[in-house]
Amino acid sequence: MRLSEFSDGRLREEFERGRGSLSTLEAINIELKGRDSDEAFDLQLEVVSVLAVLRKASTGTSGPADALARWTSSYLFRRSLQSPDGRALHRYRMSDGEYDEVRDLLRNSTSRLLQEDGVAASVFVVFCAEWFRREATSLFLRWDQLNSEALDAIPHGTRRRLAAIGLKFWRRELLRSDGAREFLLTLALEGGISAHVIAQGGSSWLSDYLRTVMRFALSDAAAEHVRGYAHDMSWMVRVSFRQEGFIDLRCERIMKLVEWRRAADAAPVGIDPVSYLDAQNPDWRNSLPIHVPPDNEKIARRLLGGLLSEKAGSVVASGITVERYLSYDGQRWVPAALLNAEGEIPAAKLPGLSTFGRWKASPSGELANFLPSQIALFEPPTDDEPTWRVRPVTPLGKLLVGLDLDRSISVNLTCGSEAVPFAWPGGSGSRSPIMSFLPENAAEDGEPKKLRLVKTGSASLPSSKVCVLARAGWMAVPGEGSPTGRQWPASGKRIVHEVMGTTYFMKPRAGSDERYRVEAGKNERQESLEISGSGSSSIETMDDLEIMVGPVSFGIHGAGSIRPARPEELRVRKTGENWGELTDRRIVTPGVYEISWRDPVADIQLEKRKIAIVPAGARRPQARDNNDVAS
Repeated sequence: MRLSEFSDGRLREEFERGRGSLSTLEAINIELKGRDSDEAFDLQLEVVSVLAVLRKASTGTSGPADALARWTSSYLFRRSLQSPDGRALHRYRMSDGEYDEVRDLLRNSTSRLLQEDGVAASVFVVFCAEWFRREATSLFLRWDQLNSEALDAIPHGTRRRLAAIGLKFWRRELLRSDGAREFLLTLALEGGISAHVIAQGGSSWLSDYLRTVMRFALSDAAAEHVRGYAHDMSWMVRVSFRQEGFIDLRCERIMKLVEWRRAADAAPVGIDPVSYLDAQNPDWRNSLPIHVPPDNEKIARRLLGGLLSEKAGSVVASGITVERYLSYDGQRWVPAALLNAEGEIPAAKLPGLSTFGRWKASPSGELANFLPSQIALFEPPTDDEPTWRVRPVTPLGKLLVGLDLDRSISVNLTCGSEAVPFAWPGGSGSRSPIMSFLPENAAEDGEPKKLRLVKTGSASLPSSKVCVLARAGWMAVPGEGSPTGRQWPASGKRIVHEVMGTTYFMKPRAGSDERYRVEAGKNERQESLEISGSGSSSIETMDDLEIMVGPVSFGIHGAGSIRPARPEELRVRKTGENWGELTDRRIVTPGVYEISWRDPVADIQLEKRKIAIVPAGARRPQARDNNDVAS
C-alpha cells in the first residue's frame, strides 16, 4: 500500500514505527508536503524535527548545517542568551554585519531549506523578519517580495512550512485570521515596519497614524496615556496590522521621538531639528526601535524630520481624506463633513497630472457651497520627495455642517490652462439606510455634540455605545438582554438611535433581506462591500441611487485585498423583480440594480446599495422616469 493512500492517522502510526529510519521519514515528509489538513501539518513538524537529528547523525558535521547552527548560537550568545527567550524578533536588533552573514549563509544552504531542516528553518525565519525590518517598501505582502538571491529556489509552500518550524524555535506564535494561518503577515510583524515604507510613501495610513499619536504625545507625555491613546486610535490602522505588538512598537517609537524632541527644542530658532540632534548626539538614531539606514540621509530626514516637526496641541485628523459626521444643533442631528488636505499621495495614484508645476484644488459640485475657490495646493514629486505633497491654503478644521452624507466630494485640479477633475479620497457619499456613529467631544452635561461615521449597514464595534442613524419608520428591536436606547430626531426624516448591546433594524413588514444588526462592545467587522465602476459619471441624483459607468465589478474588501463573494453572500435584483444570487463578479448591462450583501449564516443583511449602470459619456435627459437610466 502506497503512502499516498494512507490517512493522516495511519501516517502517524507509520511515523511512530519508523522513527529511527531516515529513509522512511524522508518518504513520509515528502507525502505530507502535499497535504493541507491541520493534522498533517502538525505531524510534519514532528517528522522534520526527528529528521534533523537523524540527518546530523548520518552525515556527521556537514559544512552548511554546522555553519547555520554556529551562527544561531553565536547570535544568541552576543545577547547573553543560550536559547530564544520569546521576544519579538525585531527586538534582537540584528546588526548590519549579522544581516550580511545570514544572507550569505542562506544563499549556500538551499538544500537544507528544501529539506525543511529545523536549524535552517530557524535561520530562515530570523532572516525574513529582518528583511521586512530593513528592506520592505510596501505593506502589501507577497512571498515574491522575498525573492532575494538567498531564497529564489525555495517554493512558497516550503517557505510556509519553514516559517512554522522556525517560529516554534524562536518561541513565537503563528498568527491566525478567521482560522487561517497567516505565515507572511507573522514574519512581517515580527520584523516591525521598514523605514522605507514610511519615508517613500508606501503607506499613507501608517504615516497619518504616527503623526496623530505624535501630536497627542507632545501634549501628554505620560507613557500609559500615550499607549492608551495609540490603541484607541488603532481604527486608523489597517485591520491585518491591528495587533497589540504592532501598536505597542509604534507607541515605543513615538515615546523615544518625544524624548529627542524635548532635546531638539533647545536648538536655536531656525535650525533643523534633525541636524541639531546629529551634531549634539551623533548616536541618537540608534536608540530608535526602527532600522534607519546609516547611508541614506534622505530616508532619515523624511522619516524623522516630519514627525519631529509636529506641533503639540489639539489632536485633529490628518491625511487626504473626508470624514463624515452628525452635528447636534440643539434640536436635532444634522449631517456634516470634515475635509482633510495635509499629507502625501503616491505618484501612481495621480497618473494624469503633469509633474512640471503645482496644481491648485478648487471645490466642485455641492462642496463649492461650503468652501472658497481654492482649498489646497498639490506640490509635484521631486528626486528627494517621490510623492505628491498636499497642503491646505485655507483653514479646513471646522465641520462643513449641512453637507449631506450622500453627497460625493470632488474638486477640480488646475495648473495654468489645464484642468483635471479629482474625486477626493474617501469622499464617496453614503446612501445606506443604516449608519453607525461614535460620539466625540462630549459637552459639560456629558452629552456628545458630534458623532463620527464609522460603519454603514450591519456593524460590530468595540465601543460600549453606538449611535445609529436610521430612516424614520424603521423598527429598532433590541436583542435578548440588550436595553432599549434613547432616540433623537435627525434631519431628512431620520432618527438617531442609541445602541448598547445588540439591536436589529428593519423596515416594517420587511423580510430578512432588509434586516440589519448593530452590536456594541463586540469585535469590529473587518470587511466591506466593494463596488467599482469603469469610470466616474457627472450625473447626480437626489435619492439613494448611485450612478456608475459600466461594467461594474463587485467584491469584498478586507485585510488589504479584495476577495470574491462566497455562495449566497451577494444578491442582486432589478427594480421590481425578485432577488437572485450574484454569481459573476461583474455586471455589464446598463440598468438599475439593488445589491444586497448578506451574512447567510446569521441571516442578516450587512449592506444594501442601489446602483444605476450607465454607458460612458451618458447624460441626464431633460425628463426621465424614476426607473429609467440616463442614456
